[in-house]
Amino acid sequence: MQAIYSTGKPKTNLLWTGILLLLGLAGCASKAHVGASPPPAPPEEVVQKAKEAPKVENPYYNFLQGYMDGLDGETDAAIEAYRKAIAQDPSSSYLHLCLARLYLKTNQPKEALAEAITREVVTVAGCAESSVSVAIEEVAPEDWAEAVYRPDILGKENNLVRKPGYNPFVDKS
Repeated sequence: MQAIYSTGKPKTNLLWTGILLLLGLAGCASKAHVGASPPPAPPEEVVQKAKEAPKVENPYYNFLQGYMDGLDGETDAAIEAYRKAIAQDPSSSYLHLCLARLYLKTNQPKEALAEAITREVVTVAGCAESSVSVAIEEVAPEDWAEAVYRPDILGKENNLVRKPGYNPFVDKS
C-alpha cells in the first residue's frame, strides 16, 4: 500500500506524524482544563443534598423516595413515602402492592393484608380509600370451627357470595 504523502523517507514521515500527534494531544489537554466542569461530588454528598432538597408533591418522587428508603432499611420513612404517593395517586395498584410488600418484608402481615384488601375494594368498587375499613381478628385454629365457622359461615349462609370448600363439622373419615 502506498502512502498518500510520501517523500520517500518513511522515518521522517513517522517522526512528523508523531510530533503532530503529540501537539494535537497537548492542545486537547490544555483545552480540557479551560472551562471544564468540576469533578462530580461523592455519592454521599449527592444523597445528602437530595434528602435536604425541598420535598416534591409528586407520586413518582414519593414512590422513588419510599423505594430508596426501603433499600436503606429506613422502613418507617419508606412507609410514609409510599403513603404520600398513594394519597397523590390512590388508583395506582402498584403503589399499594409496594406498600403491602414492604409490610410483609417488615413482618407486618396484618397491615400487608389490609393494604391488599383495600387496594382491591377501591379498584373493584370504585370507592375512595377513605371509605374502606378492614378488621382482622385472630382466632386460634382449634377455636375456628365454633368461633367463626358456625356463627359467621353456617349462620349467615344466605349472605355468602363465595362459600368455602370445606366444612369442619363433616366427618372426614
